[in-house]
Amino acid sequence: GDDEKWLKQEQLKQKVISWNIR
Repeated sequence: GDDEKWLKQEQLKQKVISWNIR
């Protein structure tokens, strides 16, 4: 439910952050 959506959002943020570090 909402927890899964939130989890995906968090994972997406982590990916974006790792990309921005480069």
